Amino acid sequence: MPPLIEALPEPTRETAGTAWRDYGEVIIAETREELVELSDRYAPEHLEVHAEDLDWWLRNLTAYGSLFLGEETTVAFGDRVSGPNHILPTKRAARYTAGLSVHKFLKPLTCPSPTNHPLKRGMRTIDAPLVLICRSSVWMRCSPAIPIDVSPQLVCVQIIWL
Repeated sequence: MPPLIEALPEPTRETAGTAWRDYGEVIIAETREELVELSDRYAPEHLEVHAEDLDWWLRNLTAYGSLFLGEETTVAFGDRVSGPNHILPTKRAARYTAGLSVHKFLKPLTCPSPTNHPLKRGMRTIDAPLVLICRSSVWMRCSPAIPIDVSPQLVCVQIIWL
């Protein structure tokens, strides 16, 4: 890498030299499955793949900020031209989050309702497991909520607050 870095113009040469010195490494793996495992552990902000069977890589890689498949899909193309933004997860955060998008500004809400659930008619069959799960859960042991009954007419859990 040093000869390639030396051939770069300033200020890119200094930036690339510092990045290679502080963070650069070469990883050799026996199989592409091993490379996927290593890459997903690293969860890079930008991941370029130059290999055969690019669809295989797309199907198997799961932790990256943005994936650039093939020699025509450069980081510059992906970051500046193709549409996705350049605000990507860094420091291995791609293991659990994606880049900034409109989805970060949406708030999904959930409201479980047994009355609309397909198990409505068979709700009595989950009474015992429901009570058992609630009573054995560490979270529920710390909570004053104790499920005491499931009404087949209302199909909802009734709670007593102690």
